[in-house]
Amino acid sequence: MLAAAALMAASCGTANRGSLTADELSRVTINPIPLNYRFLNTKPVRREAADPVCERFGGRYYLFASKSRGYWSSGDMRNWKYIPAPSIESIQNYAPTVMVRDSALWFIASGSTQIYRTTQPETGVWEKVPTKFNYGMTDPCLFGDDDGRVYMYWGCSDKDPIVGVEVDPNDGFAPIGKPDSLIFHNIAEHGWEVAGHDNDRGVKGWNEGPSMNKLGGRYYLQYAAPGTQYHVYGDGVYVGDSPLGPFTYQKDSPFSFKPGGFIYGAGHGHTFTDRYGNLWHTATMAVSVRHGFERRLGMFPAYVTKDGTLATHTVLTDWPFILPDRKTDFSRNDLSAGWMLLSYGKAVRASSVLRGAAADKAKVGLENPWKTETFEPSNAVNEQVGNWWAAATGKAGEWIEIDLGREMDVSAIHVNFSDHGLQVDELSSFVYSYTVEASSDRHAWTTVIDKSRREAGASAGKSASTAQACAEDRPHDLNVLPSAVRARYVRLTNRRDMPAGALFSVSGLRVFGKATGKAPARVKDISAERDAKDTRHITIRWTPVDAATGYIVRWGTSPKNLSNACMVYGDTRMNARFFNRDDDYFFTVDAFNESGIRRGGGGIKAISK
Repeated sequence: MLAAAALMAASCGTANRGSLTADELSRVTINPIPLNYRFLNTKPVRREAADPVCERFGGRYYLFASKSRGYWSSGDMRNWKYIPAPSIESIQNYAPTVMVRDSALWFIASGSTQIYRTTQPETGVWEKVPTKFNYGMTDPCLFGDDDGRVYMYWGCSDKDPIVGVEVDPNDGFAPIGKPDSLIFHNIAEHGWEVAGHDNDRGVKGWNEGPSMNKLGGRYYLQYAAPGTQYHVYGDGVYVGDSPLGPFTYQKDSPFSFKPGGFIYGAGHGHTFTDRYGNLWHTATMAVSVRHGFERRLGMFPAYVTKDGTLATHTVLTDWPFILPDRKTDFSRNDLSAGWMLLSYGKAVRASSVLRGAAADKAKVGLENPWKTETFEPSNAVNEQVGNWWAAATGKAGEWIEIDLGREMDVSAIHVNFSDHGLQVDELSSFVYSYTVEASSDRHAWTTVIDKSRREAGASAGKSASTAQACAEDRPHDLNVLPSAVRARYVRLTNRRDMPAGALFSVSGLRVFGKATGKAPARVKDISAERDAKDTRHITIRWTPVDAATGYIVRWGTSPKNLSNACMVYGDTRMNARFFNRDDDYFFTVDAFNESGIRRGGGGIKAISK
C-alpha cells in the first residue's frame, strides 16, 4: 500500500523573518478572531459565535455569525466594531447568510423565511422586505450571480441532501421551480464526513452549511461536515459550470480543515474577496466544553490553484500572521509573522489553583468534562483551548507565570480567558482587567501590557451595554508589542475582582517571539501505513528530530499542492481517518522549535489501491 515518492521540496530552512516594520506590526492578527464573543444564558454560561459569513460592502467588511445579536464591521479585517441589530427579528438565529445586491446588504437566517435589507449597515437598522420564499430551511445561503440571477441553498442533516433553487429577487425571492438535490452524504468514499472526533463513529455526520462562490468562471458549492463539535469539522467543495450543477467533488476536500493546534475546526464557513482581490475563508472553530456549540470564529487565507482547486492555509493561523496590504499569492505565502511559540510545555507557577472538591464540583454540567480533568497551571501552556488553569479565587492579584527557560525575544502575547464560573446576562459585555509583566531574573519586572483600566462593565455587577465595553471585551486577546522584549519570565495578573462565583482562569497564555539558535534538522524516515481494509484510514510516522518542539504534517492529492496540514505536539505520528477512499495522498513533515521551522524536503506517497 506504500510507495516512496520524491515530492517537490517546499522552501527549505526556517520561517524566519526580519524585524517587522511598524506598518506590519499594525496588521498582525490571529485566530480565533479577537472579538467580543457574546454570552448565552445557559448553565453553565458560555460564549458562542459560529456559522460565519463575511462580505465587503461600501469599503468595509461585515462579519455575521450565529447567536451574536448583531454583527461586526471592520475597515482592515483586524479591528472589528460590534454593531447590535435589534431590528432584525431573526438576528439571534443560527446560520445567517448575507448577500450584496443593488447597493444593499440582504439578510436571512435559519428558521425564518423573512428577508431583511439595509443600505447603511453601520447604523444597525434593517428593514423587512416583502418575502415570498416559502421553504422552511436550515443553514441558508443567498448567492447573487454576476448575471443578476439569485439562488438559495440550504441543508443541515445527517440524512437529507443539500439543496438549491433559483429565486426571483424582483418578486419577493419567490422560488423558481422546485429545489434540486445537489450534495448527498457519501461516507463510504469520504472519510472526513464520518461522525466523531476522529471520524470513528461509523455513521453519517451532518452535511450542512452550504456556501457558493463563482471563481474563475466556475461555481464552487461548499459544505461542512461531520459536525460542529468535532475536532475534524471542515468544509469540502463540489465544483460545476452552473449554479445548480451538475457538480463534481473536489478530491482535495476538505479544503478548509484544522484538526490540530491550539484551537480546532474550520467548518461551516464562507469565502469572500478582500479589497486587494485576495480570497479569504471565514469558518467555525470549536471550544465545545461547556456545550458542543461553544464556538469561535476563524479567518483563513484562501486561493485557487492553477488546476482550479480551492484551498486554504489554516495550520499557522492560530499563531500571529500579517494581513496583506496588496494582492498576494497565498499559494506561496502563508502570511506568518515569523514568530515562534515560546511557551509550549514550559515550567509554570501560579498564585493559587482550584483543586479538590471545589474542582470536582466545577466540572459538573460540562458537556466534555474529560477536557478539564484538572485546572492546573500547566493547562495554560499545553496548546489546548479546551482546558484551562483556574485560580482558587477571582480576586484581583491572582497571577500565573511562565519560565521560558532562558532569555528570549518576546514579540507578542496571546491571552485566552476561560470565563470559569462567570454568570452574566447575555446582553452584557464582561471585560477582563489585567497586566502582563516581563523579567529576566524574576526580581526586576517591567509591565509590557497594561489593560488594567478597561471599562468595568459587568464586572461591577452591572449590565455593560456601552460601546466602550463591547470594544474592549476580548476573551482571546492578542497583544503585539511595539518592539521585542528580552525576557525569561512572563507573568499575567488579574487587576480587578471578578463577579461573585467567577474564578480567574486562562486556557492559553501563549508567548510568541524568537529564541537564539537554529531551527531543528529536517525530518527523515517518513512512512505511511494505509489500512488495507479501509483506505480512508492512514497513519503517518516519522523519526523524532532533536530539539523539535513539534511537527507539521502536510498533505494533498498532488505533490504540488500540499495545502492541508495538522500541527502535532508530543508525538511522532498522525493517525487519521479523514481521507478519501479512492485518492492517492502525498505527505511531508516539517519540524519546528523556538528558533524556526524546517520544511520537509522529500516525502511519502500513500496509494489508494
